[in-house]
Amino acid sequence: MVRYLIWLVYTIMTGCLAVGVTSLLCIRAGMDAYWGIFFAALYAMAAAVGTGLLCRMMSGIASFIDRNRSLFVLLEATLAVTFVVVGFLFRIEGIENASEGENYFLLALEQEIPKIVHGAVYLYLQMLRGVFTLFGEHFAVGIWVQIILQMTASVILYFVVRRLAGAIAALISLGFCMCAPYMVGHALMLSPEMLYFCFLAAALAMIPAGYTGWRKLFLLFFTGIIIAILGYLDVTGLLLLIPVLGRVWCGREDRFSEKMRRALLCMTGLCVGFAGCISVDVFLSGAPMQKVARAWLLLYYPSDFQVPLVVEGMASDLEGIMLLGFMVFGIFSFWRDPEKERMTACIAAVSFVILAGCYGIFTPEMSGSFILYVLFAVLAGVGVGQCCYAASSPHTVDAMDDAGIQTLESGRSIEQSMEAGGYVEETGMEGGGSIEIWDGCLPEEAESDAEDAGNFLREKTVKYIENPLPLPKKHVKRVLEYTRTVPLEEEEFDHAVASDDDFDI
Repeated sequence: MVRYLIWLVYTIMTGCLAVGVTSLLCIRAGMDAYWGIFFAALYAMAAAVGTGLLCRMMSGIASFIDRNRSLFVLLEATLAVTFVVVGFLFRIEGIENASEGENYFLLALEQEIPKIVHGAVYLYLQMLRGVFTLFGEHFAVGIWVQIILQMTASVILYFVVRRLAGAIAALISLGFCMCAPYMVGHALMLSPEMLYFCFLAAALAMIPAGYTGWRKLFLLFFTGIIIAILGYLDVTGLLLLIPVLGRVWCGREDRFSEKMRRALLCMTGLCVGFAGCISVDVFLSGAPMQKVARAWLLLYYPSDFQVPLVVEGMASDLEGIMLLGFMVFGIFSFWRDPEKERMTACIAAVSFVILAGCYGIFTPEMSGSFILYVLFAVLAGVGVGQCCYAASSPHTVDAMDDAGIQTLESGRSIEQSMEAGGYVEETGMEGGGSIEIWDGCLPEEAESDAEDAGNFLREKTVKYIENPLPLPKKHVKRVLEYTRTVPLEEEEFDHAVASDDDFDI
């Protein structure tokens, strides 16, 4: 039920943005604004047909992709490197004209950086001071730092999206992060958003695929501490709670108490980390603990509801059309297989950012528009990527579909499959059958890589069900016993018979 509600929110949001952008473009072209509704509806119908065709095409060429997997991996790597190089060239071209963010440059050059309540801004100024000390007090040095931070975060995000949603989604999101004018413009201005974007991407990469075993339970507690640190620096860091709690709560554990225990463990780490951040702030600033905590709460205290312009960069002609054009595909690719969708966590994060922006929770230094654009870029990639893995064909040994089912060739023995730690079920007929292994993973955790599939299977333990068929009675060993015990000296086995007794003849 939650999936369909999230899809409805995504459809309304994408539809409103698409109508707004097309209407604005119609006004610029000298047409009436209502023509934007017509063109948006026309494109939506074309996207629906394109989604169906794309899924059918992927079903037809799935076997070809399996046979030439190394070639497609090489093609993916080539496209990723091309995006990075082109994005780097775009940023180098605009370094000479970069001039925004001079206030951060001047603050970093002061003898003593003022005490700033916003932790991300204070940490960013300290970083700029260290960089200027090493490489010289030049504005261009700060711009180079911005470029390196943004490109590093984009590459990390590429691998995260590839792990969760596939190669196509990762390539599209990387293309927007590297080549979009909005992202290039933000790389050429001094702002703490780039440093924080790098922190968020690194923390997101640390989130494991599942929380089973005591080591990963400890990692869950540690993840809560990391989220607390990033949330103390800026409230945007609390977005990481969405994927973490989503993985914990949407697990396939039978017991509700197990899910609750893991969620409480993460929240305990969050509280411990937040208390530690306040203690460090008190130690560094010398202010009372109540004053430090109150200053942080007042910084992000909600104000009156209003609709701000949080979606920057959408109004640009080519960029807005391409970004929303890819996002529209997600409306229809969701229905190819709702159980395999990857959009829930990202849409929830977008909803959080939009609501927080409407209530004025974000600060002017980090207004939330940048992280919202990044989330839109990820949604654009996931929307198109769902068309491909929703219709993917089963692989032989090196692939596992998103429901946790791996089909093996008949040549692989059941004993080898059971060593992976799964439930084995025979589904084929004699001579052409197959073996299916259920590993109990979440749809979000399953991957198409052989190594990851093996790791998932090895982490699971075998859970046997009770045999519903009647069993034969248990064999009871019988012993020859008598009620009367004869002493050893009275035992006599030769019985005397009469001479005329012919019974034994």
